[in-house]
Amino acid sequence: MQDVTTAQAPRADLLRRLREDYPVFRIEDARAIPGPAGVRLEFAFAAGALRFRPVVEFTGLRPDEAGRVVSVTAQRMIRALAIIEAFSYWKALCSPVIEVALPAPDAAELDWWQAFWPGAMGEFFYRNQIDYTAPGFLTIRGPAGAGGPGEDTPGRAAPAGPPLVLFSGGKDSLALARIVSAGAGVFPLSSSQKTPAWRLSVAGMPRNNGTPDARNSPGPKA
Repeated sequence: MQDVTTAQAPRADLLRRLREDYPVFRIEDARAIPGPAGVRLEFAFAAGALRFRPVVEFTGLRPDEAGRVVSVTAQRMIRALAIIEAFSYWKALCSPVIEVALPAPDAAELDWWQAFWPGAMGEFFYRNQIDYTAPGFLTIRGPAGAGGPGEDTPGRAAPAGPPLVLFSGGKDSLALARIVSAGAGVFPLSSSQKTPAWRLSVAGMPRNNGTPDARNSPGPKA
């Protein structure tokens, strides 16, 4: 019988080498391109010589809805989506630092992400037997050498309109939508493989103006 510690040694050595070779995983860019029927999000990630260019497309939006991507709230959401998307690629390297592109998040937002990742990535760490509790395992920061945050700061009033609820195939989104819709209504966003009409008919919440749909296209090196 092989000792568990011995069996895990090659994996630990690989993790150490990857972290040494790719000390910083950079979120270099996150841009939104509005179109006649939706919005295309283009992300740019880098680690050493590696480059990743995933794309997410939101369809089923009216032109006025797509045009709102220039708002401060939308830009913060786009940055958040970039960070979430980046974790799918960061997992291949486990770099000690994730550096978020400008506009730099403020300290409160960075603290939120720092508290978010241990629980969000728990299954990945468990399945790969990675000790993420070591001090300094992962730091999420703004660009090195950048000044303080600019105009993109929290504390503004919430935008008008119904809350956005993501439908990704699970019961949690359905339950949340039913709770919220009892009060102010729901703006549904569909992101799983079944058709939007099927998902919303199950939820019992049709949308007169069509249902926005999100489709992810991983980068060629994913």
